[in-house]
Amino acid sequence: MTDQLSVEALRDAISRVLDAVVRYGADGPDLGFDYFWTIIDPRILDDPARLQPEPTVAQVSELLERLRDPSFGESDHLPSLGTELRWLAELLSALAAHLEQGRWSEVDPR
Repeated sequence: MTDQLSVEALRDAISRVLDAVVRYGADGPDLGFDYFWTIIDPRILDDPARLQPEPTVAQVSELLERLRDPSFGESDHLPSLGTELRWLAELLSALAAHLEQGRWSEVDPR
């Protein structure tokens, strides 16, 4: 049995983490890179023992451009919303890697 996914719980958790990131210095960190490795494979729900997804390169500037598009998140087609969630997740993954590697310019929270 799996836990029930709550969009509100996800929204709250994302807000809390991003608020904490902002407390460390800025709401617009310079990642210092534009390209990063990612795995884009909708088969992630398949058997992980058999799945061998291929990594690909994602581009921060391209993802930001998509997120800034006024139509982002406005689709009434679930697969399109899934793709938009993937773009957002990839961008958050790049930010997470940046923070995990200690590349943040500020050290002390405000």
